[in-house]
Amino acid sequence: MSNYHLKKMLSIKAAETIAQITNPLQELGIFSFSHDITFDKGQISILSNSTEVFEYYYKNQVPAVCTNDQGRILEAGIYLDCKLKRDYSDYASTFSNLNKNFNVKNFIHVVETEHDCQHMYSFSFDIDQVDYLHIIANKMNIIKKFIRSYKLQANEIITQIKLPKNRITLPIVENPIDNQQHFKIISNESKLTNRQMECAKLLMNGKTAKEIARSLGLSPRTVEYYLTNIKLKLECNNKVELVTKLMRILNF
Repeated sequence: MSNYHLKKMLSIKAAETIAQITNPLQELGIFSFSHDITFDKGQISILSNSTEVFEYYYKNQVPAVCTNDQGRILEAGIYLDCKLKRDYSDYASTFSNLNKNFNVKNFIHVVETEHDCQHMYSFSFDIDQVDYLHIIANKMNIIKKFIRSYKLQANEIITQIKLPKNRITLPIVENPIDNQQHFKIISNESKLTNRQMECAKLLMNGKTAKEIARSLGLSPRTVEYYLTNIKLKLECNNKVELVTKLMRILNF
């Protein structure tokens, strides 16, 4: 049996298990889930609730997005589809084709780092923009909890798929670098202070007020004060309005 067919059989076995684990996500309008584990030299392991994802990448030799020779170039955090399409040309082309092939409207990606690899958990949505923004604003905690549960339930499969013999090698393309100077320009336009901008960026990376406080060495009460002032400055009545404006201001 060929190397491809052995990996495909493992992909099918994994998809059946992951489909059961991800079944509750359908209530959020999540169309599919995939878990990419990137290593160096273009090596990647792909887990998904659909074998079509594995076949799409493998047969078409689609580059693993946002990677270089060392693996994923993204820092740990939450990434919205629109931001990655703006900042990374390889992501824009790959996911535009995925949208067409699989009829998906939006994605949310959660990146985590490990000592020898990086994980990208991708959630695709078949819902309109308003509902998508509602999930970003109010239900990211559900996605975070799901990832924790998924890692426990799928631990055996994840361990197996990470083995060198089960990885596939995909081409690497050059990625444009995200322009960090952009935030200085945005800060002046939105009249947010540097500290407020830090809180806003962490908020858009799915952090709670307590998590933002830990990251910045502040008290949760101080962070809540900053977030309230951000709402007032941006004239937002609720969290969905705030996320919508921050997506534009921060170019997410």
